Amino acid sequence: MWDARGMTRVGKIVAVAVAIVAIPLLVMALLGVSWRELRHFGEPRNVVKDDGVTRDIPFPEGPARRLLPQVSATASTDFTFMTLDPAGAPVRWDPCRPVPWVLSSVGMPRLAEPLVQEAVDNLQDATGLQFEFRGMTDEVASFERPLFQERYGDGFAPVIVGWSTAAATPELVGTVSGIGGSRALPGAYGSQRYLRTGTVIIDGDDVRTQMATTAGQAHVTAIVMHELAHVLGLGHVDDPSQLMYATYDAQSTLGAGDLAGLALAGAGPCEP
Repeated sequence: MWDARGMTRVGKIVAVAVAIVAIPLLVMALLGVSWRELRHFGEPRNVVKDDGVTRDIPFPEGPARRLLPQVSATASTDFTFMTLDPAGAPVRWDPCRPVPWVLSSVGMPRLAEPLVQEAVDNLQDATGLQFEFRGMTDEVASFERPLFQERYGDGFAPVIVGWSTAAATPELVGTVSGIGGSRALPGAYGSQRYLRTGTVIIDGDDVRTQMATTAGQAHVTAIVMHELAHVLGLGHVDDPSQLMYATYDAQSTLGAGDLAGLALAGAGPCEP
C-alpha cells in the first residue's frame, strides 16, 4: 500500500534537490556564465594578452567535425614545420573550423586579387582546410596587428594578405618578395595549441612589374602560396625543387615535399 505521506515526503525531497541545482544555475546565468564554461567548471580559462589587454581565448564555433575531407599525404619527408609542441608534433590550424582571411586593398597591384584567390584555392586543396574569404579590408598588413579587432567582430582577426614596400617594411629589402606567419595559441581550455590569425605581406613593387606576363603572374601566385604556407605552419627546406625552398628558383607549383607537409598541416586536432 502506498503511503500518501511518504509520497509527499519524496516529492518535497525532489523539489528541494531541483532547487539546489537550479538556483546555482540561475545565479551563473545572471553572471553571464555559459553552459560551455559550466562544463569546464573548476578548470582555468586560457587567456592571451593582446594590445595591452588580457582577453579570454574565444570558444570554437560549431561542432568538432572536419569541414573538408582529410588529404592523403605523399611519402615525401622534404618539409619542415616552424612551431612544434613539447612532444615534437607540429602546431596546426583547427580543421573543424574555417581559416578566415581578408585581402587588403591598400597598395594592392592591379590584377593581383585573382592570383591571391588562386593561391588560396591551391592551398585549400592541398591541406583539406576550408578557407573562408571575408572580403576586402583597408587594414594595413602588419605583424604587430592586434589579435582582436572590432572591425572583424568577435573572435580572432582573420588572416590578412596585404602589400608593402622595402622602404616601409625592412624585411622586404633585397631579393625578399614576401613574408608570412601566424600565432600559436592555446584553445579556450587545456594545453593544446593551435595556429591563429596570420599575416602575409607581399612587396607590391616587386610583383607589380611581373603582372604583364603569364609567367610573371605564375611567379606571383607562387610567392603568395609560399607565404600562406608559412601561415599554415610550414618552414623552409633545403631542396630547391620545393616551393618552400627559401629562394625562388622558377618553382611555380607545389613539390612532393610541399604537398606532404601541407597535408600534414591540415590533419591537426580539432578543438573540442
